[in-house]
Amino acid sequence: MQKAIKEKECYKCLYQDRCADNIEKYKVAKKTAKRAVSEAKGCAYEDLYQCLSMKEGEKDIYRMPRARDRKTRDFDQVKCVKNEREQLLVKEDEITHRWQEYFDKLFNGR
Repeated sequence: MQKAIKEKECYKCLYQDRCADNIEKYKVAKKTAKRAVSEAKGCAYEDLYQCLSMKEGEKDIYRMPRARDRKTRDFDQVKCVKNEREQLLVKEDEITHRWQEYFDKLFNGR
């Protein structure tokens, strides 16, 4: 699979010179790489399904959704905020109160 992906680097040649020969080489390399990746994914899923069908794989069935959930969590949430005196607020209710003060001041001009 890695070899097929390396051969796909003929895109650089295509980028420099868009002749018909380079276009054809790139299309063939792209198709080969796509097929190799598809086969590798198929083998990986096949191994996974075999593992899950065994007795030891039962725990993995429950681990997978938790791992997927952890990956999709939003890490951009604000966990701490500074107040007007530059003190760090970490409690949820203090942060909420600070945001209320901020937007009240922003929109109402107080």
